[in-house]
Amino acid sequence: MRGATLLLLLLIVALPIYAAPPFTIVGNVRREGVATGGGFSTYYLSLGNYVEARGVVDAYGSFYVNGFTSFSEYSAPQFASANLTDSRRLISKEGGIYGWFEYTNDELRASSGFGFESPSPLSVYGRSYISQNSLNVGLDAVGTGKFVTGAVWYFSQDRPWDHYYEKYRLNGNFAASFAWNFTTPPTVLPMPTGRPATIALWPRS
Repeated sequence: MRGATLLLLLLIVALPIYAAPPFTIVGNVRREGVATGGGFSTYYLSLGNYVEARGVVDAYGSFYVNGFTSFSEYSAPQFASANLTDSRRLISKEGGIYGWFEYTNDELRASSGFGFESPSPLSVYGRSYISQNSLNVGLDAVGTGKFVTGAVWYFSQDRPWDHYYEKYRLNGNFAASFAWNFTTPPTVLPMPTGRPATIALWPRS
């Protein structure tokens, strides 16, 4: 009798959750960070268990970071998906600056990002689109110093050694553009393996 009562109580609590219709959270964020004579700026955004964007900038001179982020998260008891559109521009004017930015799609088991260390003016323009089945990143960088960028994609659950990996190191005076587009068909994906979808981006590494 106690077991039947417990089961009935669980059904009363859980049924409304599973019967609830899915909902969508949509938002827009405008970011702008300005510093003169040195400063520190961080950025972090997470949507569900799939999309994560983060970054750190530390400078000893004047710099600014601005950009625009739009996001949506579609949630239901049985599943969740999210998408993120992000653009940012980083410009340092004088003094030293270093930092990194990274975009991760755990559902796709892929990430891309860049790191930098510069003693003089640096300009970076980055843009990305992340959905449940894709990671698209573009990057333009002009400056002097050290710049690292790359991407990694573990696209096989059964063969984790069968993956895509690319990394570039720029030193001295540089001007370069990069782009990555990782997409899978919109079908049921294998569960994440738990392998780290990350890349070491510090230029000094």
